[in-house]
Amino acid sequence: MGGTGTLAGDSLAPSNVTVTTGGTLAPGTPTNPVTTFTVAGNLDLSGGGTLSIDVAGATSNDAVVVMGNVILGGSLTAQPVGSFLPRNNQWTILTATGSVSGAFVNRSEGYGVRTIGKSVVLIRMLVGSIFTVR
Repeated sequence: MGGTGTLAGDSLAPSNVTVTTGGTLAPGTPTNPVTTFTVAGNLDLSGGGTLSIDVAGATSNDAVVVMGNVILGGSLTAQPVGSFLPRNNQWTILTATGSVSGAFVNRSEGYGVRTIGKSVVLIRMLVGSIFTVR
Protein backbone atom coordinates (compact mmCIF):
# COMPACT_ATOMS: atom_id res chain seq x y z
CA MET A 1 0.00 0.00 0.00
CA GLY A 2 1.39 3.40 -0.92
CA GLY A 3 0.16 6.83 -1.83
CA THR A 4 -2.33 8.22 0.65
CA GLY A 5 -4.25 5.03 1.36
CA THR A 6 -5.34 3.73 4.74
CA LEU A 7 -5.90 0.09 5.54
CA ALA A 8 -8.31 0.04 8.48
CA GLY A 9 -10.73 -2.38 10.03
CA ASP A 10 -11.21 -5.03 12.66
CA SER A 11 -10.88 -8.16 10.61
CA LEU A 12 -8.33 -10.10 8.56
CA ALA A 13 -5.99 -9.20 5.71
CA PRO A 14 -5.78 -12.56 3.92
CA SER A 15 -2.20 -12.14 2.67
CA ASN A 16 1.01 -10.17 3.15
CA VAL A 17 0.70 -6.44 3.89
CA THR A 18 3.30 -3.83 2.89
CA VAL A 19 2.81 -0.22 4.01
CA THR A 20 4.94 2.33 2.14
CA THR A 21 5.38 6.12 2.25
CA GLY A 22 1.98 7.82 2.44
CA GLY A 23 0.21 4.64 3.50
CA THR A 24 -1.27 3.93 6.94
CA LEU A 25 -2.28 0.77 8.77
CA ALA A 26 -4.91 1.81 11.33
CA PRO A 27 -6.80 -0.92 13.18
CA GLY A 28 -10.37 0.01 14.00
CA THR A 29 -13.50 1.42 12.44
CA PRO A 30 -15.57 4.54 13.17
CA THR A 31 -17.96 2.47 15.30
CA ASN A 32 -15.23 0.34 16.90
CA PRO A 33 -12.10 2.50 17.13
CA VAL A 34 -10.12 0.17 19.42
CA THR A 35 -9.75 -3.30 17.97
CA THR A 36 -7.41 -5.99 16.65
CA PHE A 37 -6.40 -6.26 13.01
CA THR A 38 -4.95 -9.59 11.83
CA VAL A 39 -2.51 -10.09 8.94
CA ALA A 40 -2.53 -13.67 7.63
CA GLY A 41 0.98 -13.32 6.17
CA ASN A 42 3.94 -11.01 6.73
CA LEU A 43 3.78 -7.30 7.64
CA ASP A 44 6.37 -4.92 6.16
CA LEU A 45 6.43 -1.38 7.57
CA SER A 46 9.98 -0.64 6.40
CA GLY A 47 8.92 1.44 3.38
CA GLY A 48 8.13 4.61 5.31
CA GLY A 49 4.44 4.09 6.04
CA THR A 50 2.62 4.66 9.33
CA LEU A 51 1.15 2.38 11.97
CA SER A 52 -1.59 4.32 13.79
CA ILE A 53 -2.61 3.01 17.23
CA ASP A 54 -5.49 4.19 19.45
CA VAL A 55 -5.30 3.78 23.23
CA ALA A 56 -8.53 4.02 25.21
CA GLY A 57 -7.53 2.87 28.68
CA ALA A 58 -4.84 1.21 30.74
CA THR A 59 -5.66 -2.14 29.10
CA SER A 60 -7.60 -1.04 26.01
CA ASN A 61 -5.74 -0.43 22.76
CA ASP A 62 -5.52 -1.23 19.08
CA ALA A 63 -3.38 -4.23 18.23
CA VAL A 64 -2.04 -6.00 15.15
CA VAL A 65 -1.61 -9.77 15.08
CA VAL A 66 0.70 -11.04 12.33
CA MET A 67 0.72 -14.71 11.35
CA GLY A 68 4.22 -14.36 9.88
CA ASN A 69 7.23 -12.04 10.10
CA VAL A 70 7.27 -8.29 10.80
CA ILE A 71 9.72 -5.65 9.56
CA LEU A 72 9.32 -2.37 11.45
CA GLY A 73 10.12 1.04 9.97
CA GLY A 74 8.37 4.26 9.09
CA SER A 75 6.30 5.99 11.75
CA LEU A 76 4.25 4.97 14.75
CA THR A 77 1.49 7.34 15.82
CA ALA A 78 -0.35 6.82 19.08
CA GLN A 79 -3.40 8.77 20.12
CA PRO A 80 -5.70 8.56 23.14
CA VAL A 81 -9.41 7.97 22.55
CA GLY A 82 -12.04 10.05 24.33
CA SER A 83 -11.05 11.46 27.70
CA PHE A 84 -8.35 8.88 28.45
CA LEU A 85 -5.08 10.52 29.52
CA PRO A 86 -2.27 7.99 29.13
CA ARG A 87 0.55 8.11 31.65
CA ASN A 88 2.87 5.44 32.95
CA ASN A 89 1.14 2.83 30.77
CA GLN A 90 2.28 0.15 28.37
CA TRP A 91 0.34 -1.71 25.71
CA THR A 92 1.22 -4.67 23.50
CA ILE A 93 0.44 -3.26 20.07
CA LEU A 94 1.82 -5.95 17.79
CA THR A 95 2.49 -9.69 18.05
CA ALA A 96 3.89 -12.05 15.44
CA THR A 97 4.21 -15.81 15.07
CA GLY A 98 7.48 -15.26 13.17
CA SER A 99 10.30 -12.80 13.74
CA VAL A 100 10.12 -9.08 14.51
CA SER A 101 12.98 -6.96 13.13
CA GLY A 102 13.75 -3.30 12.47
CA ALA A 103 12.60 -0.23 14.39
CA PHE A 104 10.24 2.70 13.91
CA VAL A 105 12.07 5.75 12.54
CA ASN A 106 9.56 8.20 14.04
CA ARG A 107 6.98 7.96 16.81
CA SER A 108 4.51 10.19 18.65
CA GLU A 109 6.16 12.45 21.19
CA GLY A 110 6.21 11.04 24.72
CA TYR A 111 5.91 7.43 23.61
CA GLY A 112 8.59 4.78 23.55
CA VAL A 113 8.67 1.39 21.86
CA ARG A 114 10.28 -1.87 22.90
CA THR A 115 10.48 -5.12 21.02
CA ILE A 116 10.23 -8.01 23.45
CA GLY A 117 10.60 -11.34 21.70
CA LYS A 118 7.82 -11.51 19.11
CA SER A 119 5.88 -8.55 20.54
CA VAL A 120 6.10 -4.78 20.20
CA VAL A 121 5.16 -2.79 23.30
CA LEU A 122 4.16 0.89 23.31
CA ILE A 123 5.19 2.78 26.46
CA ARG A 124 3.91 6.14 27.74
CA MET A 125 5.62 7.75 30.71
CA LEU A 126 4.24 10.62 32.73
CA VAL A 127 5.85 13.92 31.78
CA GLY A 128 8.40 14.77 34.45
CA SER A 129 8.92 11.12 35.36
CA ILE A 130 12.37 10.02 36.46
CA PHE A 131 12.41 7.54 33.58
CA THR A 132 13.69 8.28 30.09
CA VAL A 133 11.75 6.84 27.14
CA ARG A 134 13.97 5.91 24.19
